[in-house]
Amino acid sequence: MSTGTADGTGATAGTSTGTSTGTATGTGRRRRLPWVVGGLLALVAAGLAAWLLLGPGREVVGAAPAPTVTVTAPVPTSTGVPAERPAATALTAVLPGTLRAHALVGSVADTTWPGQGAVEAWADTYDGGVAVRVGQWATPEEAAAVGDPLVGALVGAGGDGARSGDVPVADAAAGRWAVADGVAVDAAGTPVPTEGVSSAAWWNGTVVVVLVAPTAEVDALWAAYPL
Repeated sequence: MSTGTADGTGATAGTSTGTSTGTATGTGRRRRLPWVVGGLLALVAAGLAAWLLLGPGREVVGAAPAPTVTVTAPVPTSTGVPAERPAATALTAVLPGTLRAHALVGSVADTTWPGQGAVEAWADTYDGGVAVRVGQWATPEEAAAVGDPLVGALVGAGGDGARSGDVPVADAAAGRWAVADGVAVDAAGTPVPTEGVSSAAWWNGTVVVVLVAPTAEVDALWAAYPL
């Protein structure tokens, strides 16, 4: 009997222990469940808020702007071989053999400007329909006496489309320039209406230049001329 009672007591103790442990474990799980659910809801709410702030069509506040990329086309250059000049002088030494995409194909002494006091003058022809007349005078005043009327004639012939201004050298005006579209300048310096071409005329110090070229290129060509 004593042994049986001991065994029965042991069984009872075992049953009590099992029940207590099971109950405690279940209670712990039930207590943790609200915290798990709350955490998941918090994560979902945070994700929804991020999508609303950063969704399609919205920019990140404070983000660096995308850099601006500027593509510059290379300057056109001639592949032709420039013709030789008929004389080597201080002026011809600085005259270009190529002008952007155009190569010199011929050069002759100008016969008009020497009659107007030029020390030296040349009429140059470049391929692609570009012609340049350039002369040099002894003083800026003499060059201005020839160059200013040319500039004024182009401004008058070009109408509203004419462009003109000062030729700046070392922050000071060293001459005047003008460009007119649809106009060619003849050997006498007279603007003649001509479709598809434009003319630029300028004086710079002691030099006077007249350039006739296709309209699409005239601004770039006269800006590239070294005098």
